Parts: sequence; structure tokens; C-alpha cells
Amino acid sequence: MIPTPKDIQNGLAGALRLPNGARFFKCALQVNPYGYLVRHKKSTRFSDEAAYNQALIEACGAEGIEVIGVTDHYRIGESRQLIEAAGCDCEP
Repeated sequence: MIPTPKDIQNGLAGALRLPNGARFFKCALQVNPYGYLVRHKKSTRFSDEAAYNQALIEACGAEGIEVIGVTDHYRIGESRQLIEAAGCDCEP
């Protein structure tokens, strides 16, 4: 079936009502929780997890990072506080 000029006009009008393209996110895809730093004796200026989490979230915000991937293989328990501090209401 060949579209009529009216079909084309309606299709274009519908397309113009759609959002303008993709939504891109700035991401940090390998963020280690505080427990990882302690366990692997990584140097840090933070003496507790809450201070580390707060500073990390503030730094991400300052850089416009909207998505973080918390990475600590096989240790979700040590990542939970960072995930919650970042505002995730998902089930890790």
C-alpha cells in the first residue's frame, strides 16, 4: 500500500511529538565500596565508610555522573551502604 500525502503528513506530525533522540548518561562503572579499600589496604583519607560514601557521591555529582556501578566481586553486603547512600531503592 502506498501512503497518501495525508498519511505522510500525519506520520511526520507524530514523529515531531516524540522526544528528541536518545538520553545519554555519564557513568562511573567501576566504583569500589569502602570495604574493598580496607580489605586490600588501599590508601584513603577517609576513616569511616559514611565519610567515604558521602565524598564519593558528592564527587560524582560535581562531575555530572548519574550512574555508578559498585564493584566488589562476591561481596554485596559490603556494597549495600554505598548503594543505599547513592539513593538506589533497588534490590542489589
